[in-house]
Amino acid sequence: MKKELLRINRLNYNYTRTRKLENVSFCILEGECIGFLGLSYSGKDLMTSLLRGELTEGDGSGAIYLGGQKVNDWEVLGKEIYYMCPDNYVIEDWTVAEYLCLVDSGWAGSFWRKGVLNEEAGECFAELELDFDISSRMRDLSELEKRIVDVVKAYRKGARIIIIEDEFDGVSQTDIIKFGKIIRRLIQRKLGVIVNSNSNFIMSELSDKFIIFDRGHVVKKCAREYIKNEAQLERFLLGENVLPSREKIEERTEMSWKEEDIVYRIRNLKIFQDDVKNLNFARGEVVTLLTLNRRKKELLFLILSGRINVENVHYILNGERYDNIDCSELTRKKVVSVRALGSREEVFE
Repeated sequence: MKKELLRINRLNYNYTRTRKLENVSFCILEGECIGFLGLSYSGKDLMTSLLRGELTEGDGSGAIYLGGQKVNDWEVLGKEIYYMCPDNYVIEDWTVAEYLCLVDSGWAGSFWRKGVLNEEAGECFAELELDFDISSRMRDLSELEKRIVDVVKAYRKGARIIIIEDEFDGVSQTDIIKFGKIIRRLIQRKLGVIVNSNSNFIMSELSDKFIIFDRGHVVKKCAREYIKNEAQLERFLLGENVLPSREKIEERTEMSWKEEDIVYRIRNLKIFQDDVKNLNFARGEVVTLLTLNRRKKELLFLILSGRINVENVHYILNGERYDNIDCSELTRKKVVSVRALGSREEVFE
């Protein structure tokens, strides 16, 4: 019988007026990979921040249990819940053994005890039946290998839950599928996983079950197979208070701006088959373009930001038409896009 790792009972938490949780309850058992789904301010990001022990402000009630023991101080959650994100790998000059055993160890003179570090790291990889060169530098590992090392580190630290917040930049879909198989094998021993990603592909490949958030509530808990198509998932994510047709959404959009306020237009944009769109972006508006298809979302970003040019699509900026335009030209026209925050490739004057 699988052991219970994490239980949330009727959790209420008010962080700000727009960020809150109301009557949230769920449970995670050994070997489970749970995906948190929801739009911005749905509550999923607030839930992961709480579980990481990040938040000490705000009013809360309800109960959190780790391994059957009630947590009285939410700050201790960060000690038994491991947070996995790309920022973990910034210590590129360290070996795998040093990354695994030295970070957070607090040993005096640990840098001079290479033999002990290598022995401990080797035993850990051997226990998990992983063939790894523990003397390799972190910078020399593939993106897939770095993430496997991070899972091993969570195991060594005695974590009960791993929270994965990662868009897997630079990782192929084949390697993401491979990572999913590896992590499922490793966590069978004593771990559970929460996946919180903006990628529909990553969520579907890494998660066995979904917990869907909407406006601070859990609106659905289900197995991955329960979601048959994107239309069904969209109903859960958007709730019932959505406009009944695409035509009404477009009608409302057309009425919301004045002609002189439009600074950026896209014409003849074709993302879906036989569905051509004209997009207008006006001063003072914040626009969210929602698609649950990862590939189409990426394509949409590449076109809007001028990173690729597509036949028949043209751009209008401040009254001037461009049949071909690139990212740097758009930036000079004050249409700025950032694909990877913090990347050297995304730094501009």
